[in-house]
This record gives sequence, structure tokens and C-alpha cells, in this order.
Amino acid sequence: MNISEICVKRPVLASVISFILVIIGIIGYQHLATRFFPDFQSQSINIMTSKPAASAQYIERTISTPIEQELSGLSGINNMQSVSRQGSSTISLDLDQGADYDQVMNNVRAKVSIIKQLLPTGSKVFISSGFGNMPLLRIAVTNKNMNLDELQDYVNRNVIKTISQLPGVAQANAFGAPPKAMVISFNPSKLNSQKITLSQIVNQIRDRTAVATGGSVRTDSLTIPINMQSSIKTPANFGNINIVNADGKFVKLKDLAKVSFKGFDQNPSIVRYNGTPAVSIVVSSRTDSNEIAVANEVYKSIQQFRNQAEGRGFKFGVYADMSVFMKNSVHEVYQAIFVSIICVVLVIFLFLGSLRSVIVPVVTIPVCLIAAMGVMYALGYSINM
Repeated sequence: MNISEICVKRPVLASVISFILVIIGIIGYQHLATRFFPDFQSQSINIMTSKPAASAQYIERTISTPIEQELSGLSGINNMQSVSRQGSSTISLDLDQGADYDQVMNNVRAKVSIIKQLLPTGSKVFISSGFGNMPLLRIAVTNKNMNLDELQDYVNRNVIKTISQLPGVAQANAFGAPPKAMVISFNPSKLNSQKITLSQIVNQIRDRTAVATGGSVRTDSLTIPINMQSSIKTPANFGNINIVNADGKFVKLKDLAKVSFKGFDQNPSIVRYNGTPAVSIVVSSRTDSNEIAVANEVYKSIQQFRNQAEGRGFKFGVYADMSVFMKNSVHEVYQAIFVSIICVVLVIFLFLGSLRSVIVPVVTIPVCLIAAMGVMYALGYSINM
């Protein structure tokens, strides 16, 4: 006796089985993740570094190359390449086929934690899976009562800190304000009168601000590197740097140029929201998270900031939201399923001419679809776009 005969002879048992399958499917659907891409094991690792206002050559020499040298001996890495640009760099690691991803990632983290102690002050290093989701949300923050520096400082200390802690958020970054740097504006006539070239000044500044290693302190269980930092950090310190002129005499830098710590006049990233200068927040979700649920949590957080900042000039606007596209895609799928069920019912009715024959697919199709959700959840699948 097969299952069809059992269900025909025992309709109550068949109804109970169908009811159980529907319950399992509903539970599975409630826990089923909705993602833009499926969650899969990446075979690459990205190391992203940042050093605001640093040139691409400086980034490559003092950050990218030391990290590459530290990682070059690790097993499981097939290829390594880096791209250095002004203020940041990206080092991409392609893993060998069959390499233990978790083991290689742990080794990379251990090596990077060691080399971080030797990188220039203010450098930041982030390690992430090579497969990176596209940004989920882009949020603009404006305030006509603040300049961009103050606004970005507020966003970093309050908004970014809160959003980064939301469940499912991988990272949240803010940009829009010009990066701060020590700006030296030279007076050409003074340089000509002292017969000093810019290359001489650059070499003198590089020598005085170089970061050197001072050895290490070793114990039985660990080795602590010693980093010798430059004491020249303020505009006054830079102004007191001595430059040798053509006569062999010392001339202070402040007598040749104006030294100030400020943002660049040419901001590499310009953000405007409805014509108003703004700070942009880019929110990315984790690969194992439900993007729609994460977006809803971010919206709730943004609304809380709106309520807290009411009357202080802050405006929050979402100008890009991938979850809207995902919601529309899911809605289209549900519409297609509903239309297909209607078409099946009409075809059966037109060919068989019996309402009783129509009842069977009307009941079985939804039961099968709902039960499939439970099977998908049990196998670890997700609804993807």
C-alpha cells in the first residue's frame, strides 16, 4: 500500500499530515532569511587600510608594502595584490582551492595585529571577507547650523556608533567632510631669496617626522614592539623645523610658509542632499543577515535620532535603499505564484468541467508551497533576488 492509497482511504490522516506540513512551513517561513545574494563561503579576503590625507606613495611605502611582506609567508594564499590611493589602500588575498578559510582568516588576523603596531600613527586596518555586499542604505545628514567638520564629528560619535551596533549590520561609515591635514602654504619670493627648493623642504620634513622602530621587549610568552613616534605633531612644531639655505644657515619653516591644520580645499568626496552640503552614511549588512529586517531596524534608529534632534536643525534623508528593490522583488514573486495558481485552476476547470476536480489543486498547491518553506529553512537556504 503506497502513500496515495493511505491518503485516499484515510482522509483524516491526510488532513492531519497536510496541517502539520503547513505549520512546519509557516514556522520555516518566519525564520527564512531574505538576502540579495545567497550566503556562500568566500575564497578571498580583503584588507582595507586608511590614513586620512596621506598620498598614495606614502600609503604604499608605509602601510601596503609592510602588510604584504608580513602576509607573504602564510600558507593557503594563492595570489596577493594591492591598490594604494590617496588616504586608503586595499589588499586582496585569493585563497588556494580547498584551503581552510577560517584557518587562513585567523592567521591573517594574527599577522595584521602584529604589523599594526608598526604602522604610522592614525592608520586604521579593517579585515573582511572578499565577497562584499553592496551598500544596503545610504543616508544623508544635513544641518545648516553646523559646518561639515562638526556635522561629521556628530555623526561619527552618535549615529555611526548606534547603527554599527544594530543586529545584522556589518559596518557603517560616514564621509563628506574634507579630510584634515597639516597644510603648508609657501611664499615663493621667500623661497627664492633663501635659495631653497621644495625638494629640500620635503626631505627635511620627512627626516624629522619619520617613524622608526625602537626594537622590542621580549618576555617568555610574548614580544612587544617599540615604536618611536615623532614629537612633531602641531603646526607650531612644524613651523620650528630648521631648513638649511644655500649659505648653510638655518631658516625656520614658519619664516618661509604658513603652517595650519585644516581640511583640504579640494575635498575628494562631495556630498549634497537637495542642494545642501551633507554627510553621507553608508550602511552595509552582513552576508548572513536578512537585509529587509536590517533596513527596518536602521529606519527605526534614524527615526529615534530625528525625534532626539528635533528643533536642532538636523535632517536625515535616505537617498538609496536596496531593501525597497528586494521588497518589490518578493512582492512580484508572490504575485506570480498567485497568478499561476489561478491559471492552473482555470485550466483544470475548463478541461474537466467539474468544481470537485478543482478543489484538489486549490488545496494541494498552497500546502506544497508552504511546506517547501520549511524544507528550505531546514536545509539552510534563503530567499534570494
